[in-house]
Amino acid sequence: MAMKVVQYLKDWNPHTLKHRTFILTTLKGGFLYSYRGLQNLTKGPLADNIGAQCTVRKEVFLWFGYQALRHVLLKKRAHWREFYTEIEAELKKPRYRSFAHQPKFVRVLRVGEQHLKGIVF
Repeated sequence: MAMKVVQYLKDWNPHTLKHRTFILTTLKGGFLYSYRGLQNLTKGPLADNIGAQCTVRKEVFLWFGYQALRHVLLKKRAHWREFYTEIEAELKKPRYRSFAHQPKFVRVLRVGEQHLKGIVF
């Protein structure tokens, strides 16, 4: 999703990027939509049969989404400076700050970064 967002931003009019609040709100909505989709997948009869569960908290899911976007924007930080700064500010909010210090989340981020190394964007 993060790579799609960057592609959308590239295609938009440069004046659209001035509306960072709108873009961040839309991003959060997209992340939450994905989260609800994941939850719904674990509530059906098939999920019950195989014991599927969604135990990820919403804040953690959002944090991972923002981290992925931050990583993608980091590659072109000079071009996306203002937007990158907004993502950094979002990640420094108290509700997300503690996740950066939990080893299990840091490991997941490192694995994701390794998978993205071979992708050119």
